[in-house]
Amino acid sequence: MNWFKTAIWHPIKSHVAISMMVLGIVLIAIGVTITSQNFEWLSKIFLHSGSAVLGGGVFAVILKSAQFTDIFQKHIATVFYDPASVDKHTAIERWKVMTDSILKDVIPENYAVASKILEQHFLNADLHYHFEEFDSTLDIVVDESGKIATIMNVVKAKLIISPCVELPVLNQDYLVDSGGIDSMELFLNSQKQDLNTCIDQTRSTSNHQYISVDLTSFTPPECNKSERVVEFERIIKFTQDLTEEPYIYINIQRFTKGAAVKTKITPGFSVNLVKTGLDNWQEDTETADTDVNGYLRWKLANKEFLLLPGQGYILIVNQNKEA
Repeated sequence: MNWFKTAIWHPIKSHVAISMMVLGIVLIAIGVTITSQNFEWLSKIFLHSGSAVLGGGVFAVILKSAQFTDIFQKHIATVFYDPASVDKHTAIERWKVMTDSILKDVIPENYAVASKILEQHFLNADLHYHFEEFDSTLDIVVDESGKIATIMNVVKAKLIISPCVELPVLNQDYLVDSGGIDSMELFLNSQKQDLNTCIDQTRSTSNHQYISVDLTSFTPPECNKSERVVEFERIIKFTQDLTEEPYIYINIQRFTKGAAVKTKITPGFSVNLVKTGLDNWQEDTETADTDVNGYLRWKLANKEFLLLPGQGYILIVNQNKEA
């Protein structure tokens, strides 16, 4: 028995791939030598088995080859450690494969729908830019009836253009449900923009405005693509019926790094902030401080914290009870 292990078993274990190839050739040879029609079925068994074993042996040799292993490792390393060298479409397709694989275990019947939504929301949305140092100020004036509020919202931020975008475009849309947009101004690098040329008149309505601005002229050609920054300021004034909507809903549409909100309202009324969307917030974001000018301030994210598209907040307007 020892001679069997020494002479046959150990060599086979040490050279599995070659052994499979030799066995495959032998089985095929036996199948070819069987010429009798009465044993045609046996010939097919030997031929098919031999082909399968031979194919397995060849594949095992390829897998064991240093060249194949090196190429395979380089492709994997490229995807994970050097994604910049992979074009956007290819990177997204590979992301979808991995995401589908994970979501299959969570929602087997709808994993494709879920990954598609994630892709559209975070990867295939308009990713020309993101915001940093986002600061939103709301002055809320309630009329004597306590029913109609006039809101002046001023947003200031640094608009950071994505390094991979050759022709960046600013796309924004603003929706007011119960009232209407009374006025709007847009400043880029302190230059007032002509909204008559920026607003998409084919889609915009009195309470829903679509704005599109070419950003290429706001960054000098010699500027490094990783350092293209535009000072963004938008002022919008709108009215709202508090009997229908006693709240102001703000949805974050872009990746935003660092954000703060401050509000001031007519005496006799107060404002509370409630977070919405993904539960990816810093602690104590709903805790407010009052400054010397009477503004109530909330810090949604410090300069190093990232808010994601789909997060947002609701400012709830309350009429104070008389003492």
